[in-house]
Amino acid sequence: MGKSANITRTFVAGKMNKAIDERLLPEGEYRDAMNIRLGSTEQSEVGSVGNAKGNEQLTTLTYIDAANTPLSISAKCIGAYEDSATNVLYWFVHDPAFVLGGVTYKLDMIVSYNTITQALIYHVVSIATGGNTTLNFNPTYLITGVNLVDDLFFWTDDYNPPRKINFTRGYPYPTQPGNVDQITAEELNVIKKPPAESPEVTTAETAGQENFMEGRFICFAYRYRYEDGEYSATSQFSSPAFVPGNFQFSPDAFLNDGMLNINNSATIIFNSGNELVKEVDLLFKEADSNVIKVIERINKNEVGYLDNTVYNYFFDNSKIYTVLPESEILRLYDNVPRYAKAQTLMGNRLVYGNYVEGYDLLNADGQKVDINFEVEHLSTAIEEDVLTTTLNSYTYNNLNGASPTIPNASLNINTAGINLEAGGVLVVGLKLTHHSFTQAAGSAVPDTPTDEVYVNFAFTLPEDFVNGFALAVSTAFDSNVGTNTVCTPIEYPSCTFSSSWSEVFNCTVPNAHTTPASPAAGSCATCTPVDTLSRFLSGYDFNYTSGQGIQISALATAPDEFNLIIPAILYIDTNAAPPMATDPNDPCNTGNPLYSFSQAVWQYYEITQADVSYRNITIPSSLHSDRGYELGIVYMDE
Repeated sequence: MGKSANITRTFVAGKMNKAIDERLLPEGEYRDAMNIRLGSTEQSEVGSVGNAKGNEQLTTLTYIDAANTPLSISAKCIGAYEDSATNVLYWFVHDPAFVLGGVTYKLDMIVSYNTITQALIYHVVSIATGGNTTLNFNPTYLITGVNLVDDLFFWTDDYNPPRKINFTRGYPYPTQPGNVDQITAEELNVIKKPPAESPEVTTAETAGQENFMEGRFICFAYRYRYEDGEYSATSQFSSPAFVPGNFQFSPDAFLNDGMLNINNSATIIFNSGNELVKEVDLLFKEADSNVIKVIERINKNEVGYLDNTVYNYFFDNSKIYTVLPESEILRLYDNVPRYAKAQTLMGNRLVYGNYVEGYDLLNADGQKVDINFEVEHLSTAIEEDVLTTTLNSYTYNNLNGASPTIPNASLNINTAGINLEAGGVLVVGLKLTHHSFTQAAGSAVPDTPTDEVYVNFAFTLPEDFVNGFALAVSTAFDSNVGTNTVCTPIEYPSCTFSSSWSEVFNCTVPNAHTTPASPAAGSCATCTPVDTLSRFLSGYDFNYTSGQGIQISALATAPDEFNLIIPAILYIDTNAAPPMATDPNDPCNTGNPLYSFSQAVWQYYEITQADVSYRNITIPSSLHSDRGYELGIVYMDE
């Protein structure tokens, strides 16, 4: 039997030709071919055309339970992506008939397999019975667009909103037992929620600094930063944090000189966001500018913020700001479609095609929303009343037995005829002048000249009050004035203050005094101060234990009146005052020590000018009557 010869034919043309009879094929062309690959060979033989190997099973997918339960025969791959740079294959699997413990489930997975290391990773596993899984794969809607950007894996299927995962992060598997998803749809969505509302803002006067807000209409907002570095759109901006002073028309300039912000600080009240929010950016802009500035970037984990919790932030003009692009002012929402059939990368942007966006404007009953609105003119009278005041003397009680009576240390405010309604604001402006010192035995009287002190206070009424007495004895007013909640000590430079009137006063008065100089060696050229006395306590009945703020005094027999008493300030030589014990009466629970004093001096002030007014609207707002206005409404989904 003869040996058959090997026939080698070279298809140098690399061309399939079915147009002519196979007996007439030109040299280098071929009629038909199966199971070949052109361009490279899987074996070492020379040639550009070689046999292609068939499929070979490399792994088997199972559920992530302890028994590694296999998927059903109905399991289907509805999308795949090859990362040739890392030799990793990603694929999306849907099993509508997965059986576990006799119960039929829907099971969806995102899995990857490394052909070099043979590592099989279950990135996301989602399961449900009697409903859809969180991944919500549908075999009718194949994964039509997949892109890998750094560690982020984006996909779309024209059925769910565009989604993404970070394949370096471990997403929690369903609970065992129970088989309940531990991931949320919001966690997977490309679009991220912005804060739903603007922050609440309250203003106050802070002592010892310039008024950055004096002539500016500042609006506040905030935004969220999510785990993969996404920033949400900016929240709505607050109304301008501007509380004008009393109306003062200048006949020379024809301007309202009272149109200046009487407060120079603000408290921003905001929500920390859900568990997906990792940082909160606090923002502000001036009303006549599109430049958004970042006040603070707050890392929730570092500062210990809880999720979905309201927090306060104190704003003043001692911050260095960074600036966001002006385009952020127009970013009311992220422009991601509801669902899309196509997805690709163009430059550094993710682009969707053949998509659906927007919603039908329907009410709760499914009826179309009527967008025809009528605008009518509404006006509210701004009523501002100057209250009647009287100055009275007050007798202080000191430890050394001295009880000096200081003239004009008490301010009587009469609210007769005033409607004290919620939302109104009581404004108190005082000019204070040094009256005198008293000192403990063995202490020298300071020779430091004392300048006049100016303080301005404001209190927004949280509710209606029937009269001045009811206002004066309310918990809200007492807390705002700070009669019994003054932290100790208040010595410089550790004087810290909130928005309470008492702490504003404490941090406005001089922080130190020096006692008279004494000659050294008979020559006044070398005179030096004996001691520097530091601000330590405020109060009207000193017992060396705890601080007292501005005192509120009211009598039910005089229901329209109440008194504010300016406290004296105690100065001591803290370097020569050894601590004795922890102060048990300190209202701030800071563990401040008690002292024994070698030098102790009290300073008293009298009121030389008092301006007290009441306005029925906290922040008056108005529209210029000689302008036209356009009104817009933004409808947003959840």
